[in-house]
Amino acid sequence: MISCNWSIDKKVQERYQKLGHTVLSDGAYDAIEEDNDKPNLAEFRNENEDDYDTEAELMEAYNNAVKEYEEEKQKIDKKIAAGKCIKALFIDGPKKGGYTYIEIRKSAAKSSNSVGTATNPDEQTAAAIDFEIGKIRDRQKRNKELDAEKVHKRIVETVQEDKSMKELPKAFSPNDRVMMLFLLCDFGGYAVKEKVKKMLGLSLGYDMPKGDKLYPQLEALNDEQLAYLVRQIILAKYNTNLPNSAGGYMLRKLAEDLGTIPIEAYEIEQSEKAEKRQKNVDKRIAELQAQKKELKPKTEKPTPKQFTKKVIVKK
Repeated sequence: MISCNWSIDKKVQERYQKLGHTVLSDGAYDAIEEDNDKPNLAEFRNENEDDYDTEAELMEAYNNAVKEYEEEKQKIDKKIAAGKCIKALFIDGPKKGGYTYIEIRKSAAKSSNSVGTATNPDEQTAAAIDFEIGKIRDRQKRNKELDAEKVHKRIVETVQEDKSMKELPKAFSPNDRVMMLFLLCDFGGYAVKEKVKKMLGLSLGYDMPKGDKLYPQLEALNDEQLAYLVRQIILAKYNTNLPNSAGGYMLRKLAEDLGTIPIEAYEIEQSEKAEKRQKNVDKRIAELQAQKKELKPKTEKPTPKQFTKKVIVKK
């Protein structure tokens, strides 16, 4: 048990101690902030694309963010596996009820003010045993996660080197369709997540479930639901693109496909405005040209005579 305060309420401390729990005050431990969310390219792009001039610069920043995440995660994993970090529950403060990993400071380990000790020797022993059991279980849980991560890493490395990845697939498999849907959700999911959740029951963006739960949901989508998803993403992602850009052109095709957008009427109306504007431009240019003709010609200054210097050659 950990507190966000330097001084723990004695009644609260005694209550937890009677239950056999060790209570640490703020300053007796260091919280390990474990970020479970690996940087997501689509979200990183949405949040940071205005900060970079080129795609190469944005990708370099994204790759650096991923590298920092993985390095920090490896450090935390090693500490947890070695039992240097333990899982603790906040008993107060804004994070009350939440868990985090902590490292107990050496200076606090022997301090009676920081570490709660039960008055009954049996309770004290029970608390120590529970504390050790908690550490073992945390290590066991984290080791299972690491086992899965190691297997996944080998899978990724093997796929990267597989010869078939350098060739065109023989067919578009059901898995390919689900992966395509996932890319759509991952690429533009956050911008349209409320609409998609209401219409399709899918949770996207930061609320996206884990793969084993998301896969069957995507697999169950029919062509009409796929079309809805694609259209929402196109509209959200490219509504500010110029008409001659790739994204702008795709949005135009979306509008044509709907069959309810009076595109031709818009073009006729704008053409009439353009025609009127062109007439005004032609009229103004004609007026300026007439003014130019009425200007009195300036008297031209005589060209000064050029004198050449004679060169006398002595014999």
